[in-house]
Amino acid sequence: MSRNLPAIAAAGVNDLLAFFGFPAANLAGVALAGFLQRRLELAREILMAELTAGKVLPADMAESDEVIGVLFRYARAAEEGAARSNLRLLSRVIKGQYERSCLYASSFSRYAELLSTLRREEIAILGAFHRLSLAPDVVAREENGRANALFEAVRAELVPSMIATDDQFMSFVVATNRTGLLLPVSVWGGQRYWPSELLNETAVLAELETFEI
Repeated sequence: MSRNLPAIAAAGVNDLLAFFGFPAANLAGVALAGFLQRRLELAREILMAELTAGKVLPADMAESDEVIGVLFRYARAAEEGAARSNLRLLSRVIKGQYERSCLYASSFSRYAELLSTLRREEIAILGAFHRLSLAPDVVAREENGRANALFEAVRAELVPSMIATDDQFMSFVVATNRTGLLLPVSVWGGQRYWPSELLNETAVLAELETFEI
């Protein structure tokens, strides 16, 4: 990741503050540069840890335009405030795509848009939906009963151990609709959710089954 990015961003902030007549524009730019530098260093540490855990050596990754594009998108997520858990997910996607010889900037950008803004509760919910949809007692149900069984299994796992109430749980589930990772399913007496193909693909790349919040 370029060490010039924080300085470039700081210069932009200086210009913006100066334009609107704010005092101490230069001090604000310096503060921002330091903040961005720390964010990028954290992102680099997380990425290196995930790559080496998967036996992927950064030196083995060719410095192609695709890899550079991926790293810039990853750095952008860090600069925009993505949390540690989100950066770990993105790092795992990079590792997973590289191991499968499908590391492309355009493809990674799609995953970055999906994963960089997820809250930790949403990550836990998506992981549970994917993992429990493969559980024998869910798979064994008839088609109309699977979605209900899955929903109840996910709720029992996360409420109240991680999410305090059923209402909060439902709010987080509905919030994931923006990603397309869970799809609404009509069932007798209401609506439930089922993992989309996109969630299943993401779960494989990001190793959601072993992801610890």
